[in-house]
Amino acid sequence: AATGARGMTATDYAQRSQSEEARRLQTDLLEAIRSMSGDAGGVILGGTREASAAVRRELSEDLPGRVVEVSELSFDTNPGDLLRHVGDAASRLTETRQARLLESCEDPRHGSTGWNETHRALAAGAVDTLLISGDLIASEPDDAERIVRLALAQGAQVEEVSGELGARLRAEQEGIAARLRYVPASLRT
Repeated sequence: AATGARGMTATDYAQRSQSEEARRLQTDLLEAIRSMSGDAGGVILGGTREASAAVRRELSEDLPGRVVEVSELSFDTNPGDLLRHVGDAASRLTETRQARLLESCEDPRHGSTGWNETHRALAAGAVDTLLISGDLIASEPDDAERIVRLALAQGAQVEEVSGELGARLRAEQEGIAARLRYVPASLRT
């Protein structure tokens, strides 16, 4: 049976239409994911291996370090397993984001590390995001509270860093670092 398009059978036409619709749906899906993830959100992918791999490839360039594929997730995953897998993936995304954030704090053009530098940055109102080790909070709660209050008073974000990254922050940077809005004169060398 012919469709009126020269040389194309009804089956060929249906397959082409289906392929075009699938591409349009994938484009719409990717656009929705990018929009929902915003500037800092993470994406956890599940489903068939082929579909999630295709979406991951498309998103990886736009959302570096913010996409996790969980092969165990499917449409029939039970709610308990779903929560566990998504929780684990969210923790991995947080660790990756915090590691990148700490790396930017360690660059003197964008951040400060240790008590002296970070306190001077806070005094200048230059802190955008304060990273504080969970170990520091536990061992020196009064000092930790004071530094967190200073950060919050200037509208800075505060993130507690735990696990291996928190231990590294404590060991190498006295448990504290900050990403800066600008580098104050007191930190310029």
